[in-house]
Amino acid sequence: MTSTVIATIPTTQLYWGRLTDASSRLTPRAALYRFERFLPLSIDQVQVVSTRLADGSMLMVAIEIQRLRDHLATRSDIGPDTWALIPDRVPDHYAQAGITDRDRSQLNLLSGTFEPAPRRSRRLWTMALIHAGCALAAIIAVIGINRHAHLLELHAAEAARRSAALIDQAVPPAHGSKSTPEARLIMEVRTLEQAAHSADAHSTDIAELLTVLWKHWPADLRVQTETLTASTDRLVIRGSVPTLADAEALAHACAHLELLGDPVPFLAEPLQAQSGERGATFLITVARTDHVAGHP
Repeated sequence: MTSTVIATIPTTQLYWGRLTDASSRLTPRAALYRFERFLPLSIDQVQVVSTRLADGSMLMVAIEIQRLRDHLATRSDIGPDTWALIPDRVPDHYAQAGITDRDRSQLNLLSGTFEPAPRRSRRLWTMALIHAGCALAAIIAVIGINRHAHLLELHAAEAARRSAALIDQAVPPAHGSKSTPEARLIMEVRTLEQAAHSADAHSTDIAELLTVLWKHWPADLRVQTETLTASTDRLVIRGSVPTLADAEALAHACAHLELLGDPVPFLAEPLQAQSGERGATFLITVARTDHVAGHP
């Protein structure tokens, strides 16, 4: 490993300056121009280095470029292995302000165009290795993402295949049909929905309804039936009985009719009856639950 040497330069040959903590809001170029106020010449004619202090202020030193070249030319102890040239001490008034030798060690004048070739080469190699490592990490990440995406595609394809097989079992394709399993499933669902909401979905066997009615018909009542109208959703019976009590008994017998396999029962609507000279006339209406007023 190449050994490194740190040399010093008399602090009396340097220009010193300290920017307040407001310098933290300055761009590097703006900080240079702020420091130029402490110099007797243009900032472009000096070599400037700086370090940030613990209180947020910035300590800056400068030397004329030509003076630095002359100084390096006269120093026999400075060669390619010299990686740093720092002030030999901190000015007394700065030392009293709390600036330490550690801060001084950060003020390396061998930077920029004065950077030693070995140090520049090592820095460039280090940056190249960092960039190569970042590129390798990015490549590995991309490969991992692509592999994960490929596995997800395989799982999705397998799930689609299984779904299609299940649909084929539930809804087999018609002969010569080229429709997809998903399309057949959608068509089947729509067909079932239409059947569920169609008028025939709750169709009633009228003969069965009349059979259930006769089972509930009171055998001990003398009833004269004038009309009996039956449809898929209601029965309407018009006739006469001897008394209003008989009409109520008949209505009570027909109040609740249930057909086998039909979850929706038939319920009687309020009795309409009127007493007359020859007895009581009545009108009994028995309708499906979803057609009876006051029921859902």
